[in-house]
Amino acid sequence: MGMKFFTTKNKLSASFQRSYTVFCEELQRVVENFDSAKLQVMEFRNMGSKNLAPKNSFSAGSLRLASGGKNSMVGFVDEMLQIKDRLTGQPSYKLDVISIVGMGGSGKTTLARSMYDDAFIVYHFYTRAWVTISQEYHLREILLGLLMSMKKLTGKKCEDSYEELAEYLYKSLKGRRYLIVLDDMWDIQVWNEIKLLFPDDGNGSRIILTSRISDVALYASSNSPPYNIRFLNNNESWDLLKEKVFQDENCPTELEGLGKKIARSCQGLPLAILLVGGLLAKIQRTQNHWRNVAENVPSIISTHNDQCLEILSLSYNHLPQHLKMCFLYMGVFPEDYQIPVSKLIRLWAAEGFLKPCGDESLDDVGEKYLQDLIDRSIVLVSKRKLSGKIRTCSIHDLVRDLCVREAQKEKFIRTIKTDDDLSSEDAFGYRRLCLHSSILHDDASFRRDSVIAVREHSDGRLKEIYDAMRSSPLIHCLIFTGTYHKPLNIFLRFGLLRVLDALSVTFFWFPIEVLELVNLRHLALTFDGELPRMVSDLQNLEILIVHQVFWGPLSYLPLEIWRMPRLRHLEFKEVFFPNYPGTLYYGKNTFSLENLQTLVGIRDFRVTEDVYKSIPNVKKLEIVYDKNSNTTEWSLYCLDNLVHLHQLESLKCHFLDAHRQKPDLPDLTFPSKLKELSLLGWEIPSKYMTTIGSLHNLEILKLRFCSLRDDEWELSEGEFYRLKILVLEGMNIVQWRAEADHFPSLEQLIIKHCRKLEEIPPGFGDIPTLQLIKVVEGSRSCESSAMQILEDQQSLGNYGLKVIT
Repeated sequence: MGMKFFTTKNKLSASFQRSYTVFCEELQRVVENFDSAKLQVMEFRNMGSKNLAPKNSFSAGSLRLASGGKNSMVGFVDEMLQIKDRLTGQPSYKLDVISIVGMGGSGKTTLARSMYDDAFIVYHFYTRAWVTISQEYHLREILLGLLMSMKKLTGKKCEDSYEELAEYLYKSLKGRRYLIVLDDMWDIQVWNEIKLLFPDDGNGSRIILTSRISDVALYASSNSPPYNIRFLNNNESWDLLKEKVFQDENCPTELEGLGKKIARSCQGLPLAILLVGGLLAKIQRTQNHWRNVAENVPSIISTHNDQCLEILSLSYNHLPQHLKMCFLYMGVFPEDYQIPVSKLIRLWAAEGFLKPCGDESLDDVGEKYLQDLIDRSIVLVSKRKLSGKIRTCSIHDLVRDLCVREAQKEKFIRTIKTDDDLSSEDAFGYRRLCLHSSILHDDASFRRDSVIAVREHSDGRLKEIYDAMRSSPLIHCLIFTGTYHKPLNIFLRFGLLRVLDALSVTFFWFPIEVLELVNLRHLALTFDGELPRMVSDLQNLEILIVHQVFWGPLSYLPLEIWRMPRLRHLEFKEVFFPNYPGTLYYGKNTFSLENLQTLVGIRDFRVTEDVYKSIPNVKKLEIVYDKNSNTTEWSLYCLDNLVHLHQLESLKCHFLDAHRQKPDLPDLTFPSKLKELSLLGWEIPSKYMTTIGSLHNLEILKLRFCSLRDDEWELSEGEFYRLKILVLEGMNIVQWRAEADHFPSLEQLIIKHCRKLEEIPPGFGDIPTLQLIKVVEGSRSCESSAMQILEDQQSLGNYGLKVIT
């Protein structure tokens, strides 16, 4: 079938082939709409979930087209109503399990998600939790996921044993009406091991379970049959295809017959329909081009996952080479993993995949590449920052299957996740190796009574892993993925390594072997102790990320950090940065970090003249202070020199203990390019609010646990001209005087724990760009003022404003 397709494709017109190639830039956009809960699919005016979101949720029954932005429902409306009735309307108060079964990518998760996010469901249940289980599950991680979703997880709880977490989960649910979603369950054994953690108090609690395996779904909901996700019928398939291709337009009459034929050829599978629809949306709307598609679709679409992989592989084959490498690299991350975008782009950069043009930075290029993959629907947007930038992304299970298959075929990446993967023959020839947490630990490794045995077991297994990897002399990338691990000894003598990312493995101390890896571009480690002075021997290093997990005195970075001119990103939990050494040690112009763009997690940073001249290109700076408010002492930090960091776009300046007496914000002025400013724990004189308001490029302002000296905030004309997001948390403001003209570009107003604030200025309702007002634990009068603004706007026909209290 594949040969038939490609033979036919070669006969297509040059125009069609060009259009086809352009289509591939959008083809994978469908997958973003297909099985990801982060998608726009389920945003049809339901309340957004505040809990841990699932990764795969695109419902055959509730498709919302990303291109058109329409709240379009195709099929399965009756099924959704039935499930909703079982969740809330049935008289039975016994704990009930509702199973949804279907093939991968058929819409199981989104059908569950539509219920989970429904406004009435949110109101009906006291607490909700969502966890994605997947094939490679760990009981402890399931519990962590549920507790995280319930916002019951603290830093110390993360280190609890399975038994302790199980007891905590049970007590958190006991006596409360809850809704639990267990997404993508593959094994009956999982259900048997966790079902007793869900108390049945006869209060109407419910569990939704999704699975690709009928036996699992039937076993878990033995009292009632599972809901089987059916394929769309021909009419529904055509309706979905029309919406994908034409959005609000009508289909030309001459194309309707061919369009229906194409829709029928997709055999009712939404993923196939949307993939082919993406193609049709990009090519010319002529009978000739549509006939070519109609003749080839049947040869691609076979059955189940194979048919999807065939279609997806077409998109992969038409990716530019630079995007192919970026896409295949995503195979290092585990299934159902939310990938931090900043980490992904830095890994791409360290591998040399990013090719900047002109004045573009590597990060800019990485963001552009990622957006390209998103537009092609290969990559899914999971979470966004307040600024709208992508915080985390993911790939659909089917796309990941394709990624892994192609990566292994090309010996691009070798993933070691089970004992069966430890063969040295399997590792030979690969240049990149990824170790998943499942190979390092099992659930027993978190039980406190077995730490010694686990260490011995883990070290032995790591030796096996090392032996397997040593057989391949070409390894230049070694990545560990997974959750936090107990301290381990590990072997790191791989002379060609360019990338070593082992944040998820805790070292007893800095592994001295790393200093021999002179080719390193990217180094990310978690260890106890200080960074050695000889780290400056790594002259090719561009990215250095260090986390420490043990409580103790803060460490000092070595003076030699200034002798690493290629560094672009420095990220720490919290360390003291050395003062600029001047010319005393190594002579003039020896110390410079002119390529540095990110400096995060720095304590009591001194912005002296030598410092700001040596880091002229810093774009992101996060600094923390823990000093008293003595003016003389504050002057030592030279914060007024921040204005000389001309490339600075994001600044976080936090006073460590916001609950103590707040120090006066020291004299400072801000650089003109600043787009995001976060202040925490300061006493802010009125003149500084005027200074902040005059920053013409400022888009995001976060004031957390700060105090305005007079408990009042009165704005002047022309302030905050471009501000889009304003976050006020724990502020002492009582009176706030502002008009719409003061925030003409504001999109989101978020107020948390400002219990003294009497009201939101009524003029905010007149801001044309305002989309959201959110008040968390504010005064009643403040919440009422927010609702009054909403009512006033709706009475004027403005239904675009959303208010959450």
